[in-house]
Amino acid sequence: IEAVKAVWDGPLFVRVSAHDYHDEGLTAEDYAEMGKWMKEQGMDLIDVSSGAVVPARINSYPGYQVKFSETIKAGANI
Repeated sequence: IEAVKAVWDGPLFVRVSAHDYHDEGLTAEDYAEMGKWMKEQGMDLIDVSSGAVVPARINSYPGYQVKFSETIKAGANI
């Protein structure tokens, strides 16, 4: 983050897969903790997605990823 901020003065975004549907994978709660650090380093926005790490049958419906985003937003205050 520091290296990018040194050469970029615009907003800095990161995209995370907040739920990778793997039993031992990272969770939205994990990213909320990481998000605190990222915000301290100058991250402006976390774009939250899920899946695409392991083959999984995902029950998708409008807004199904909102709960992941809400967890990260509340936990990291970003």
